[in-house]
Amino acid sequence: MKLNKTTDYAIRVVVFLRKPGQWKTKIEISEEMGIPRKYLQAVLDKLREAGIVDSTRGINGGYTLKKEWYDIKLIDIIKTTEAAVNINTFNDTEDINTKQLKSYLPVQSYFDKVQNEIEANLSVTIQDIVNNY
Repeated sequence: MKLNKTTDYAIRVVVFLRKPGQWKTKIEISEEMGIPRKYLQAVLDKLREAGIVDSTRGINGGYTLKKEWYDIKLIDIIKTTEAAVNINTFNDTEDINTKQLKSYLPVQSYFDKVQNEIEANLSVTIQDIVNNY
């Protein structure tokens, strides 16, 4: 399992914008976080649609966090940029013959447990990560 580049960039943006009340331009974000400017707009759009960042136009415009960084969980960002956070597609399949898969069900139960542990670990806030790692 590997997070996509958009997720990496989105996390960088949130960490960079973590200081409250500071508005940063796309150029500042791009240069400080090493994110290509063309790619950055798509990342900022996703974060804005998710209610994580806010933007304003004009001479003093830019981007800032809409939520406090201690309220933003890593999983919130990941769910904004990843198609899915599930490690197993068993529950996504509608056309399953349970009789054929009966021997597989213990593995599915294990994957459910792993999924729950992953989601618990990704529920850490950005503040917790920055302060503790």
